[in-house]
Parts: sequence; structure tokens; C-alpha cells
Amino acid sequence: MNLPDHWPLAAYRFDLQCEQGGWLPPWPGSALRGAFGIELRNLACMTGASDCNGCLLRHSCLYSSVFESPRVPTRIPGNGREGPNPYVMTGQYQEGGQHIRTGQSWSFTMVVMGPALRHLPLLVLCWKNALSRGLTNRDLRFSLTAVTCLDTLDGNPQTVWNKEKGDKVEQHQAGVRIPPAPQAPSLALSLQTPTRILRQRELQKPDNFEFANWLAALIRRYAAVAECHLELPESQWPLSELAGYAAGINCAHDLHWRNWERYSNRQQQKMALGGLMGTFRLQGDWQPLWPLLYLGQWLHVGKNATFGLGGYRIRPQAASESQ
Repeated sequence: MNLPDHWPLAAYRFDLQCEQGGWLPPWPGSALRGAFGIELRNLACMTGASDCNGCLLRHSCLYSSVFESPRVPTRIPGNGREGPNPYVMTGQYQEGGQHIRTGQSWSFTMVVMGPALRHLPLLVLCWKNALSRGLTNRDLRFSLTAVTCLDTLDGNPQTVWNKEKGDKVEQHQAGVRIPPAPQAPSLALSLQTPTRILRQRELQKPDNFEFANWLAALIRRYAAVAECHLELPESQWPLSELAGYAAGINCAHDLHWRNWERYSNRQQQKMALGGLMGTFRLQGDWQPLWPLLYLGQWLHVGKNATFGLGGYRIRPQAASESQ
């Protein structure tokens, strides 16, 4: 696949100190996203309308472009007309949830993509306000102590804001460089958060998992983000070549299904968001897919990627590990 060697996106770590203790769910990305969206709307919305539909400012509003990206025409099969949001929330997983004590340190990461990087100072202000107001029905409150860009073009993480200085976000060159494909016989992919891949309107489960379906979801995710947010020149997405890519790769997996629920304030009900967890290993001609597989660690795969589902990490395996 002919992809650029570096990308205008980066993960930022937000370091916090708890001011009022409380419980976090096992995957806190949903709670983080909800608090972020409420505060971003408070800061950015100029009309005070109850929703964005029909708003004359929708296509120039930071809230809309970041949190409710407008529907856009697309040439990508399977993506409909929804514009993907230019961020991904991730937080530390803890089985059964976790209690954060007053005074305890905690952190999460937020991947920011494309033009949204230019608005990082406002995003930092948004997080300062949102965290002080509280997560999970506002019974868990934090102060923001530092923000670190984990992905700089020179390869060295850089603290771009801290509480002591607090008056500005430091200049930095954010971006992800794609390294050369490793010389290894196989590649292990570890699913870090529940992964929800639809095929013919049914979620993939361990007993019907196919690498071709997971790869198709990754390519759709990449293509949608690249088209809508990364300002790349038009290119032909290689969806028609999927069968050829997948046919040259052997995939062995050790996957299981992890159930999870979250409460949706918008829909006023609990929502089941279980997904695949575990590992799978690729052997064969996976090197042409390396740029896409590497970049997908920031993009995530499948449904509900914006609040952290579909996350994975890759690890080249030596011949002794591939047996």
C-alpha cells in the first residue's frame, strides 16, 4: 500500500490528580468522551441551539467539526455518509472498574487528528474545565496537571502544557512516522479493548472471526479518516484487492468475547458493547500491509472507536515465537 511516511495525528497523555474520589467503569473512554463533549459545546457553540441539525454555523463550528463531524459525501464503500470524528479516547482498563481515591494520580490519552491539532489550546482548556466539573455524573473530579505529546516527529515525547506555567501550550511538531516493515516471519496483534466488527449486520465472534473482515474494517476506518480529516490527495483505496491481501496471510487466533455495558445519556438506557479481545498472529505476506497495520494503532478499528474500542498493539515475532 502506498501511504505517506508520516501522518498529522498524535496521542496526547493527560496527567491528572484526583480532587474528589469515585468510581470509573472498566473502559473509561465513554465517560471521558461524554464529559469532553459537554464542555466543548459549552465553549464553542455560539447559538445555544439544542442540537446541530440545521445550524448555519455547523460547518465552521469547532464543536461540530470535532465532536459531531457533519455527514459528508464519500466514495468509500461501506462507510455511508457519516464523517468520523478526529479523535480517539483511551484510558487504563481495570477489570470490574476502579475506584480513584482523592489525591491519586491518573492519566488517559487522546489521539488528535488533522486540523484538530491546530486547536489543541482550546482542547486543553476544555479538558481543564470538564475534569474539574467531574466524570460519571460529576462525582469524580480531577485537576489537570500536565499534557504530553507522545508522538513528535523527532521521536521524543514533549510536555506541551503543565499546571505551573499554565498560560500557553508549547509549540511542538506532532506526528506519527511509519517505520520500515520489520524483518520478522510473523506479526502478533493484541486487541487491547473490545473490538466490534460487523459483517452482514452481525458482530464477529471468536467462532466466526476472519482476518479479511477485520482488515476490511481497518481499511474503511483509515480511508474515512484520511478523506475527512487528514487532508490527503485523492487516491484509490485498495478495497478491491482485499481478497488478494488476505489470501496470502495465514491467521491463527486466540480470541474471546468480553461483555461490557455503558449508560447512554443521549438514549437514556444501558447499551451492550461487548467485543473481541485476545490476540491473533499473521504469517505470510503481511509486509505490504505494514503501514496500514502500524497506523491503525492510533485509529482503532470497528464500531465505537472514538471512545477507545477496537484498540490494538502489534509486535513482530521471532521465528521461535511463531511455532
